[in-house]
Amino acid sequence: MAYQMTKALESLTIARIALLLKQPFFGTLAMRLRLIEVDEKTAEKMATAAVDGRRMWYNPKFINSLDKEENMFLVGHEVLHCVFNHLCRRFDRDPKLYNMAADYVINATLVEAGFKMPKIGLYDEKFLNWTTEDVYDYLIEHNVKPQPTLDVHHGDPGYPGDEDGEGGDGEGVSNEERKKMEDEWKDAVIQAAQQAGDLPAGIRRLIKDVTEPQMDWKQILQMHLQSLVRTDYTFMRPNKRTFGMGITMPSMDMDDMIKVCIAVDTSGSMTDEMLRDILSEVKGVMDSFSGYEIHIACFDTEVYNYQCFTQEDDLTTYEPKGGGGTDFMCWWNWAEEQEWISEVKKCLFFTDGFPFGDWGIDDLVDTLWIVHGSYNEGP
Repeated sequence: MAYQMTKALESLTIARIALLLKQPFFGTLAMRLRLIEVDEKTAEKMATAAVDGRRMWYNPKFINSLDKEENMFLVGHEVLHCVFNHLCRRFDRDPKLYNMAADYVINATLVEAGFKMPKIGLYDEKFLNWTTEDVYDYLIEHNVKPQPTLDVHHGDPGYPGDEDGEGGDGEGVSNEERKKMEDEWKDAVIQAAQQAGDLPAGIRRLIKDVTEPQMDWKQILQMHLQSLVRTDYTFMRPNKRTFGMGITMPSMDMDDMIKVCIAVDTSGSMTDEMLRDILSEVKGVMDSFSGYEIHIACFDTEVYNYQCFTQEDDLTTYEPKGGGGTDFMCWWNWAEEQEWISEVKKCLFFTDGFPFGDWGIDDLVDTLWIVHGSYNEGP
């Protein structure tokens, strides 16, 4: 007997595909959640949707009441509960108020990213960039009464994870399982950011807040370089991993020539070994693109050894020169005069962070500063 997709599941599948195409960061993460349509008995208690980090339950009547953009919002909403680890952060706080605080933070983030919120969602623009705990404290201080939230959370009546015996409730899982799930989502966020291409400013802040304690300089470098390329999803090469689900999903298509420049401070603390490690990492990321140009020059109080590398060259053969004092402006003044600077999408500026004078020229080029210490610590 052929598998038949319900109307609600079809709507959520369409929403996830739309996220992959329009909001690939969220679409990639949404694919981690197994969609479960609740039966009529459970639907009587769970009016909307719920998530536990591995599964997303949904009431088909609620899904069918939303349009495609609102279902995209709902899926993004459940994804952010997982990204923010809300299931395991409540502790002894009032469940209803904490769940409200979580929804205020998530909904403000999604609205800023351009999502269309269903009418029942809680929203206040002032909570954008607040932590859930800060919003919770605000609600307590202002004696805010409990209000309905977009979805059902752990501790709410009707939360399916409390009854299915599969460890869905955050309080019942072990500390080891809780930490494992948190780490899995942090890794997934990093990978999704690397694949997603250009990200809205609010989502970049989200990624930084969630993952920064776990990200070393190599991961940060990868995320910034991957974000330069235009990323699309195409059905010309379907994602084979979804064939077994009875669903045809698009695969990622990256096809762009990107240009970056690298400034290397050789005033004394940058060793040859450190530079080779840095350039090897840059080359490893750049080789995943269809084509690139890397404009590199080192400096102390003068600019030395400018070279341009493409995918046909070995970037790690670059030899630094210099070793005197440190004047950032000598590099910036030189770069401003180069014809290629207007086409460069990103500048990678490697330094020990101790300039003599100004740091640079504002708005000349989008710059990632990588300040290094000893080789063991990394930039």
